[in-house]
Amino acid sequence: MAWTGDRIRRARCLGGLIVLCAALVLASCGLSRGTTFPNLEPGQTTATGQTEGTGTQPDPQTTQPELIRLSLAVPFGEDAAVALRLLFLARESGQLPEEPDRPIGHQISLEALQAFDALLELDVLRVAPAGGVTAEQARLWQATANLPDILYLSQAAALPGLNHLLELDDLLYDSDLLSAERLFPFAADVARKGTTVYGLPYLASVPLVAYNLAQIDRLGLARPEAFWSWAEWSAWLKQLQAALDADGTGTGDQVMATLRASEDAEALRRHLQQAIFIQERLSDYLPHIAASGSSAGWAMWDKVRFATDSPLFETRSVWLRQLARRSGTWDMLPPEEQTLALAGDTRLPDDRLVCRLVDSADWQNSDTAWLTGFLPYGALTEQDGAAVKPCRLPFAIRILAVSRTTAWPEQAARLAAFLALDADALLLQSRYEIYEGLVPLIRVPFVWQTLLNRQANGARLLQTLDCLPHGYTGGQQLVPAWDAIVSQAFGEVGSRYLTDDEASETAIGFERIGQTISSILREGG
Repeated sequence: MAWTGDRIRRARCLGGLIVLCAALVLASCGLSRGTTFPNLEPGQTTATGQTEGTGTQPDPQTTQPELIRLSLAVPFGEDAAVALRLLFLARESGQLPEEPDRPIGHQISLEALQAFDALLELDVLRVAPAGGVTAEQARLWQATANLPDILYLSQAAALPGLNHLLELDDLLYDSDLLSAERLFPFAADVARKGTTVYGLPYLASVPLVAYNLAQIDRLGLARPEAFWSWAEWSAWLKQLQAALDADGTGTGDQVMATLRASEDAEALRRHLQQAIFIQERLSDYLPHIAASGSSAGWAMWDKVRFATDSPLFETRSVWLRQLARRSGTWDMLPPEEQTLALAGDTRLPDDRLVCRLVDSADWQNSDTAWLTGFLPYGALTEQDGAAVKPCRLPFAIRILAVSRTTAWPEQAARLAAFLALDADALLLQSRYEIYEGLVPLIRVPFVWQTLLNRQANGARLLQTLDCLPHGYTGGQQLVPAWDAIVSQAFGEVGSRYLTDDEASETAIGFERIGQTISSILREGG
């Protein structure tokens, strides 16, 4: 197979199966669970995969074991693949079953696994852990009808497209790796369309609110909590806005009304170019405002549709609009004043923002000038009661999928499930790779602790383990136009709805969110 870009050397098959105990050698038996990996006799091959000479010519009628060759576009490199290949073969032999309460992946040696070697070859192309397979890579592979057998994807429906992926439900219906004891339903169903499963949950990021500590400490405000309710968060924002306005750097209603009334264009320009904003726009929170209080998920995705006609979404959107109208965000300014505030830049510099929403996989900043917390959740007002913990947080899940064109569908599916969901496989990966800003999805605390231990923000992300039972996700893997819907319908149209000062237009503005989603979907999303 010809690869473009950086090619990772093939992890070659090392040779024959050396049985540790003579009582376990059953030459006539295949591997467990009906798989077709070759069961080789000791001495049948050398470490290079060549037949050993014994002085006797082999019978030409003897059927030779068939080499299984799989190509992988995954977030780990060659060294990890060599070790994972051997551990996978050990699992498939039935002689080294997984015991989640007695993990070995973090410490087992390669020498101990050599005995399970067999004719399996892996071609590995390492892709970015944060984004997975890129659009350029997907286009090239599709143009040459040469998709890798296993793909690591952040948005499967967008690229390469669900029609290019193998349906896994029949192949893995009896796999213990997909049991409810290992995975919560929201994660297990992330790539399920109806009864068809297109991918296996592997790693996930979470949205984080990054807080500018330099500004917070300068204003003398209490530092934000990692977890708090919408009610607690909104009360803190009100204190923040009041402090900015009193400091002379805010853009609250009263401050801006005074400046505009003065008709001093130069004073207005100077103020806007030095102003500090709470955030660029509060519509960043619109996809999540109702998800923490309903069965719908990210962007009101309910596994079938975007339920923006939900009364709960409307009620909570009205609450966010009321908060936005009192807040000094950049998008609250008229267009001409937004331009003045940018001072020639295309976006506001980070030091002029107190808060910004970031993805944990993109946030690799260990700078102590910024503090990260999680999205608010739960109650909108103090009267509604305290937030229920553990909290309900969104997870942006990456998957492993299998190409529809693979020559080895069962073997590729089983390998993908092993890589994504086997506790020892994940522990073994942690010895070779740091998946910065990403968390595993299986319900094994030791795996979480080990994978996050070496990450810059691992201690913060480890706190999301308690939120996993109440986690939710969106349609990232199933909706081709997911990004467009979130950025346009919830971001741009949502921003206009939250900031429009015409009360008579609010109902129409809210309806435009759903209309924009429908329009994008009709255009092929």
